[in-house]
Amino acid sequence: MSNEIMGAEQSFLGCFFLDNDIAEEAFGWVDASDFSSEAHRQIYQVFKTLNEAGQPIDYITASRELQGKVAIDYIIQLADTVPSVANIKQYAQMIRKESQKRKIIALTTKAHRDLIEKDAEEVLPQLEKSLQELAVATETEKNYKSIAETLPNVWGNIQERKKIKGLPGHSTGYQHLDNMTDGLQKGELVILAARPSMGKTALALKIALNVAKKGVPTGVFSLEMTTEQLVQRLLACECLVDLKDLKHGKMTQQDEEAVKIGMGEIAKYPLYTDDDFGDLDKLIARAKKMKRDFNLGFLAVDYLQIVSTGSAKNDNRNLEITKISWAFKKIAKELNIPVLLLSQLSRTVEQQQNKRPNLSHLRDSGAIEQDADQVWFIYRDEYYNQESEKKGIAEIIVAKNRNGSIGTVELGFLKEYVLFATRDDDGMEKKHPLGTELIYTGQGKQQQIIS
Repeated sequence: MSNEIMGAEQSFLGCFFLDNDIAEEAFGWVDASDFSSEAHRQIYQVFKTLNEAGQPIDYITASRELQGKVAIDYIIQLADTVPSVANIKQYAQMIRKESQKRKIIALTTKAHRDLIEKDAEEVLPQLEKSLQELAVATETEKNYKSIAETLPNVWGNIQERKKIKGLPGHSTGYQHLDNMTDGLQKGELVILAARPSMGKTALALKIALNVAKKGVPTGVFSLEMTTEQLVQRLLACECLVDLKDLKHGKMTQQDEEAVKIGMGEIAKYPLYTDDDFGDLDKLIARAKKMKRDFNLGFLAVDYLQIVSTGSAKNDNRNLEITKISWAFKKIAKELNIPVLLLSQLSRTVEQQQNKRPNLSHLRDSGAIEQDADQVWFIYRDEYYNQESEKKGIAEIIVAKNRNGSIGTVELGFLKEYVLFATRDDDGMEKKHPLGTELIYTGQGKQQQIIS
């Protein structure tokens, strides 16, 4: 410990003897663990104890609480090291900065030891998380704002919004859904939930592609499918090629030509995928890296229940899900991007007569509903009812919308192309890369070559 830091610690502590009124504010600047000297840590902790008890901070009360752990002569000497309290904040800043250096050294030293037995991919996310927590813990500036401070910003945003034509958020590519939700808003967590085989991945992937088509750097974390499988789905829905035919290489010449054109088109968009399974810390680290590398503007994650926190298997799963959903809400705010997080639904939805899901069916934790700004469900009646009058129709149920309306939007679902398409009274239209137009009415489809 340098003489300069020792002097700063002594002067900081001496200020309390000169003026007890500074205590409340000064205790917010420095923590006991920030002191390099054990004696100073003990003295500071006693000062806090005395202040909380409403007792004066002086030589007698401090000496009594310390019970001989620090010599009385040294306690008296502290007041003689500083002439006034004018520079107390500067002393505190010196103490905090030096403390931060020591803690960074400790973290990197631990990481160095861990690298002896672990891979860098395991050590880096934990090191980044620890450094981030340290940065937050050592923040001394106030984070709160008065309403008076905030009002000018709110008014400024309202005026800026008047200048914007269209949606305030990123378009999903589905007009009726955008009208209900105002698009995908920065800083928001959107949950897309459904039972298996309802089309969660297909819808999320199509939305991600639609966002990327607007030039927004878009990331897709797929913990269930490989990047190759995702790209196959993209090609099937964009080129109107049967996914099974595409996967098995049994396409017609026309389909092959369409796929070649589709590949060229898709390659132009800023869409990035990551299919490397990892725990929560790794996923968060990768999202931050995407933000640094290409200014990530939208993230889709498939899906919540297979994300691991790295905890022991016997840990409470509800607590794990709570931690995961909150982490993605936090990353949405920190990176200022919308996050679309896919989720499974509880099997209890299968046991009710009306199988349309609601918020109570979110699986494993009520925290999912609490953390989400929006919650969407997918329901396809034909999945449960072979005689359904809504074959080929999917209901997107907006069950929660913190800043907007709720309701149901109908989209067409073309299973062979794993494609959700906009539906209106006149049917749906989809342009084929070769000039083929697909018109879908819900009762069937027609394809014809447009000359």
